[in-house]
Amino acid sequence: MKIGEFAEKYNLSTDTVRYYIDNGMIIPEKVHNRYHFDETCEKSMDFILQFKKMKFTIEEIKHILTYMRMMPKTGKAETEYLLSIINNKIDQVAKEKEEFNIALEELEKIKKDYEKEIRDAKNEYKTYSIPINVLHFLACPKCQKPLKLNNASIKNNKIENGDLYCECGYEAKIENGMIVTEDSDKKSFHKSYGEELSYKSVIDENDSEYLSFLMAPSYWMEKRINLKDLNGKNILLARPIGHEIPYKFIENIENANIFIVDYQYLRMKGLKKRMEKTDLSSSSNVVFMAFDYLTIPLKHNSFDYILDLSGMINYVSNTNKSPLKNFYDILKYNGYIFSTFFLKESRDNIFVKEFNYLDKLYTRDFIDLEYSIFEKEDSAVIQGSNFKTEIDRFMKKKSRLDFFVFKGKKVEGE
Repeated sequence: MKIGEFAEKYNLSTDTVRYYIDNGMIIPEKVHNRYHFDETCEKSMDFILQFKKMKFTIEEIKHILTYMRMMPKTGKAETEYLLSIINNKIDQVAKEKEEFNIALEELEKIKKDYEKEIRDAKNEYKTYSIPINVLHFLACPKCQKPLKLNNASIKNNKIENGDLYCECGYEAKIENGMIVTEDSDKKSFHKSYGEELSYKSVIDENDSEYLSFLMAPSYWMEKRINLKDLNGKNILLARPIGHEIPYKFIENIENANIFIVDYQYLRMKGLKKRMEKTDLSSSSNVVFMAFDYLTIPLKHNSFDYILDLSGMINYVSNTNKSPLKNFYDILKYNGYIFSTFFLKESRDNIFVKEFNYLDKLYTRDFIDLEYSIFEKEDSAVIQGSNFKTEIDRFMKKKSRLDFFVFKGKKVEGE
């Protein structure tokens, strides 16, 4: 019997048959570079498949086959040895069965919890629009005069659509409950921006180490922020896509004004839609905005906290311009800024100069803008490997990527 016929008989691939041959588990005769499989090979294959069903490993099966071939006429001692192997496997499988039963019970409990959560979930969720009482935060980025509202559709004291303008000629819009400026990036698109984002697909398509790495700075921030201190405060979250922070803020901070912003329109639109599909409830005002980071349509000295989850450094890497001065302007004196950015440190990558430049630019701006930097630390480190994400742009094998976090306080100059 040829290898193709043999493989077909046992519903195996020829590569699998060759694997068993290479491991000495099947020993066919080889004539003129062709394998010929006889009855002995069939018995060996039957034995392998039978023992695989009994949860024996390949190494265990190899060991037993070798033993049986060396001792073809087994006596009582040899039979007792083989019986001991079977008994040990019975004990092992019985233990695994017990563990599986325990796991099955736990799975059934969790399944019931999730099923109840789905039954109890609301089918209708809230829609985020612009509360009228936050309009005083909006200001022309050119002259700082308050923006005026025209052609507005208002429901329950919230603006769903309308035109924002300044006498100097600056214009913006409120579209479906989100403030959008003409200079926001409306072209950049990635499937992760969409409102139908599947977190399962994100996890399946990305390296888990990389995803954990991206989350580390937000955990660093959370440990240094007492959410109770943010009650009643004015807070700006820059580019919080992919992080839990906006959800936790909306759910746990009371009577605050929370502005969630990004310079990429589609990212912010997708995040807004996804958050609207949750059952989050909050006493805080929540405002979504998309604008260019160099022309921020917000009043100076208005925010108590700015939390930047790599939004500014992402903007710098795409435009080669730093927006830190613009965010500095809208932060109150004695207000706090938390900012994360990643830095490539490797001699074998062409991006090392780019990232070193960004680090110096970012650090320089912190110093020049009279921030009191009282914390800067490496919150996470990741070593390069065979990543299957956009991180491939920055990483090569054995290279290193660091996530840094700044915590600073805006202080008045002398």
